[in-house]
Amino acid sequence: MKHKYIIVAAMAALWSPVISLAAPTAPVKDGTETTKVAPPVVADKPVKAVAYPLTGTVVAISATALTIKGGEGKPDRVYAMTPQTVIVNGDQPATVADVKVGQKIGGRLEKAVSGNDQVLKLNIGVKQGAGAKPK
Repeated sequence: MKHKYIIVAAMAALWSPVISLAAPTAPVKDGTETTKVAPPVVADKPVKAVAYPLTGTVVAISATALTIKGGEGKPDRVYAMTPQTVIVNGDQPATVADVKVGQKIGGRLEKAVSGNDQVLKLNIGVKQGAGAKPK
């Protein structure tokens, strides 16, 4: 029985600094009474950008937007083009003017917090396949 009290006392001594540091509060006056509110939590690490591949057929393109044909029964997809978007034809540099409607493209997108996802890289030198791959 004596050992249980020692263990409980040791755990309380170890956890008390953690509990007191976990949620510091500051008094705030709201109307008729004072309440305690925890300060906002600031992330130590920056949010990591999520990038994913892009493939499809061009429906429309401009300096600010790229529209790719949607899948069967799905709407077309629109992505944001920026001055930082890299456009290549194979390993050669290219421009928006080199991209043609109906052309198959590949590339890399960055997930947007709000709005359309951003095109990081656009490759217009994708081989135009004749059909499905043999099994």
